[in-house]
Formats: sequence, structure tokens, C-alpha cells
Amino acid sequence: MSIAIWGMGISGNSALKFILSTYKGDIFLINQGDPALWSVDLDLGGRDIKCFDQSQIPTDLKVDKIILAAGIDPRIPELIPFKDTPKVCNEEYAFLFIDKPIIAVTGTNGKTTTVTLLAQALEAAGKKVFLGGNIGTPLCEMLCDNSEYDYIVLELSSFQLELMDKFHAQVSVILNISKTHMERYDNFNDYKQAKLDIVMNQVKGDLFITPGDFMSTETLALKKAIAPVEGYEFNNPALIGAHHQRNFKVVDDVLDYFGIPSREEIIQNLINNFKGVKYRLEYLGLVNEVKFYNDAKSTNTEATVSAVTAFDEPLILIMGGKLRDESQELRKAFESIHNIIKIYAIGDAAKYIYDNLSDRFEVECLDDLELVFEKLKDIKCDAIVFSPAFPSFDQYKNYIARGEDFENRFKLLYTRE
Repeated sequence: MSIAIWGMGISGNSALKFILSTYKGDIFLINQGDPALWSVDLDLGGRDIKCFDQSQIPTDLKVDKIILAAGIDPRIPELIPFKDTPKVCNEEYAFLFIDKPIIAVTGTNGKTTTVTLLAQALEAAGKKVFLGGNIGTPLCEMLCDNSEYDYIVLELSSFQLELMDKFHAQVSVILNISKTHMERYDNFNDYKQAKLDIVMNQVKGDLFITPGDFMSTETLALKKAIAPVEGYEFNNPALIGAHHQRNFKVVDDVLDYFGIPSREEIIQNLINNFKGVKYRLEYLGLVNEVKFYNDAKSTNTEATVSAVTAFDEPLILIMGGKLRDESQELRKAFESIHNIIKIYAIGDAAKYIYDNLSDRFEVECLDDLELVFEKLKDIKCDAIVFSPAFPSFDQYKNYIARGEDFENRFKLLYTRE
């Protein structure tokens, strides 16, 4: 028997670390570029592991299973010779070795905030929680740390879900589904179906939490519709935006399902004190009486609209990034928004933003954040919101690098005041 790990980033390295301790068959590593330059720094324990640049894979290579990094499109030509080889993601492979309750959350927007809320709520109840998946820590990592957990909370992307077969979560959550990632899917229905696959192995007694639009999804699990949570005080929430009341409803339903004591007290405390996840509409501070918010995680129109509509006061919006496709329907999405004073459009998508929004808002196109911050030195307004609505890959390695850049430029501006 043989197994290939295809993609040697965080997920691939995590899978390799676990497999080295449990798998006795042949292991192949496949990645882009010269293997000598890969970031594989594990002790291979003397194992004869062959490494291949994905463009130079031997034609006679036989593989029984591929652990494929979720960020790699299964349609790439290099995978065609392996079209009949089973392909799984890190989380699917790890699942086969796990017997703890799993809470799995997917959706176009809000996943990271919701899984973080769930983990903190369970921890507040005295439970040991593994938080991982698309949020950054692969599930195989849990199998390597020898810790005992009461619950596993996973953020799952459509890319991960389409590489699953036997995965089963006791609680599955779909927060929302809107059009995005069309560079990866042939049509919106394929993307939507990948999200809906989160329920594929649920059984009677499990829980499926979903927007009303998907309550007809076929599953044996108990269904609960997402709606604003009731019975809690939201006069002074730490999180900005009424949409978070739906996230708290998910937390309330999950804690109720597992019979967690004092759930009302736990959730009210989170409402009062949870300030959000880094780069998700994160409040940075005041400069010259102007509030700065960093929403660098926003990579689609819906996320940015949610960010903007979280504010009552007038604001300046900074948006732009990699023009993934031209189907984001910016004009329609922004037609009901009235609190934007000006938009600074940056990066590859700047002209697209100008063409679609300049008839309603003042839009100025600039190359990058450096030029934007030159403009912001003397700006007078209530709030400045960086919510890109597009991926980061035109100018940054990822959204984290983009968020750090904005934060660092804010700090420089702050120190000049």
C-alpha cells in the first residue's frame, strides 16, 4: 500500500507528521518546485520517502490514496493520471482515527468568528476543546499532540468538504452560502453542493443548523433554522453588527444540544466581552478622533456589505484586491448602502470597483495601501473601514499578511499623532 501527500504546506506537513508514526507503507511527497526548497523540516526517521516536483512525477508511479491540500484544485492537469485514485483532505484522513464529538461549521462568511465563539463557550463550561480545520490548525495536528479533548470544533471550507467521504459531525452548521470561489467551480451550484455535503453522513440524533433556505436539505439529523438569538441582552455588545445575533443563536443551539450547564450565563458573557477575531472587523483604535477597523479577512462582496452595514455612522471604505472574477455584482450589493462617504479602491480590482460603484459613491483608485495612508493623514470622518471584498493574492501572500500591513500602517499613523 502507498499514500501520497500532495501539497507540503501546513496541512501537508501535519499529515506527514501523523502518518510517519502510524503508517508502514510507502509514502510519497508531491509539491511544486525543487524538493530541496520545500519547507519540510521533520525527522523522517530513516524512512525512504520519495519527493517529486508535481511537474516531474514518474509516469509509472502507483498511489493507493492521495491526501490533497485543500487549496489545490483537483482539476489541475497534473492530477489527471490519478483521476481514479481516492483523494481526501487532512481532516477526512484524521477523522478515521477520532472518536470525540465533532462540531463542523461551514459557510461563505462568518465561519472563523462562529467556531471561535463555540470553542470559547465550551471552554467556559470547563471543556477541553480542539479548534482547527480551515481556521489554521489541521486536524492531524490534534492526533500528534497526545492531548485528550472533550469536543472538536472545525471550520471547514468547500475545498475541504469536497475531499470528504466518511466524515461525520455530530453537529453540522451552514451559516450562509453566497456566490464566491467561481475560479474553482464551474458554477454556483457546484460550490453550494460542496457546502451541503457537510451533512452527508449525519444520522438520527445528530443536529443540523442552517439558514431557512436549506431546511429542505435531505438528512436524518434534527434541523434547526438560524435566526437572531432571543432571550439575551444586546444593549452593549462587544461585537459590532446585528448579524452576530445569528452567530450567537448557533452557539446557543449547540450548547443546548450538548446539555451544557449555565449556557445562558456563558453566552451573555460572550456577548458582553467577545471582541472578535483578528482581521474580522477588528477595532484598532482612534487617530485624530477617527475610528479604524481592520476587516482584512473579507474576500467577497457579502462580507464587505456585512461590515459596512454594521455601522450607523458615515465611513470611508478601503476595498480591493485580486480580481477573481467579474461576477460579484457589486452594484446590486451596494445599492441599499448610504453611509459610505468615499471609497478608496486598490489593487487589481480597483478599476472594476470604480466602474461599478462610482455612479453612487466617490471612488478614488490607488495602487496600494501605502498610497491610501498618505491620503488618510488629514481625513476627517467617523470611521475608516478596511474591508477588501476581494482576495489578497494580487499583492500579498494571504489575508493575514494583508491584515498585518494595514495594522502596521495604522500604528505608524498613530505614532505620528
